[in-house]
Amino acid sequence: PGDTDLGELLVPLEEPARVKLQVLARDQDRDIGAIPLADVEATRLGQGVRQRARVSTDAQGVASLELQPGLYVVSATPSPDSLYGTAILALVVNPGDDTSTAVRCRRKRLLHGAVWAPDGTPIPGARVVDRLRFDLGGLTGASIERSWAAISDISGNVALLADGGDPALGHEITVHPPPSFLLPVETFEIVVPFPTTSADAPLVVDMNLPAPFLRTFEVLGPEGKPEAGATVRLSWLGASERSRLMQAEGQTDDDGRV
Repeated sequence: PGDTDLGELLVPLEEPARVKLQVLARDQDRDIGAIPLADVEATRLGQGVRQRARVSTDAQGVASLELQPGLYVVSATPSPDSLYGTAILALVVNPGDDTSTAVRCRRKRLLHGAVWAPDGTPIPGARVVDRLRFDLGGLTGASIERSWAAISDISGNVALLADGGDPALGHEITVHPPPSFLLPVETFEIVVPFPTTSADAPLVVDMNLPAPFLRTFEVLGPEGKPEAGATVRLSWLGASERSRLMQAEGQTDDDGRV
């Protein structure tokens, strides 16, 4: 009823924390300098108070936030014309904290190559996706995945500018042939080497192979030299049990073949 007194609603809040985030440009294994005008966003996870704060860094690359205690996912994105990509990390905030944390954005990488059919003709309209995981340092085993995509041109060439990310997690490239293309995609050649070792940069290629089949795969490095000891893994649905995933795996020899 309109005359009912519901009393006073009290929402207890813990003492907020003062957090300074300095956004730094990082190339290889060293910090290059501060990144001003980067977009910093902090989102609180879990139950309780929902908070999402967003601010730009100052001339020294520092963003100052007042946050309620809890677990946050923090992202720092430099301006679109910057040579450095987005950084993502986890941040635990305690009541009354007055802390400073560095957020390191790695240099973007230009990935370019070509998509061909088995007969050597280029495949236009193929969708090439680069997936990259960001390790959340405050959460054991947790990560966030981002992706970028590009379409091959009439000559089969494709190029995309992707964030550098965490070298320990590596990139994963997937090539999807256009829907109208009936033949398998044979290869996607990476011209510019990744900022990681070959083992940290798996290459995933969609293929449509008749079964049973015997195929020789050749793995080449960025300079066109054979990669010995690379792992090649095939996965497919079983002919009789379509819900069962079949797999085969092998190691390349000294000539890069398996």
